[in-house]
Amino acid sequence: MNKRVTQDDGRERLQIKLFNLKPTQGRSNKYLPDATIDGYATPIELKSSDVEKGKISTSRSFGLKKIEEWKQVSFVFSQFEKSPA
Repeated sequence: MNKRVTQDDGRERLQIKLFNLKPTQGRSNKYLPDATIDGYATPIELKSSDVEKGKISTSRSFGLKKIEEWKQVSFVFSQFEKSPA
């Protein structure tokens, strides 16, 4: 699997495995989708939400440019529960 960094790395790896997706090359200074589906060109953007909080984050640089980029991708939304410490 390609190297993935930042705060949602673990959740994205789990989503990729759960939904049988193919990871992209990971983070970059340009926008890259998180995954693809083998045999299809459709880029996938992975989003997850803590069940307790019920919110999904967008992007650090969210704006019109991001909206245009996201028009080209499909989204997979998942919820998770944090394990007790």
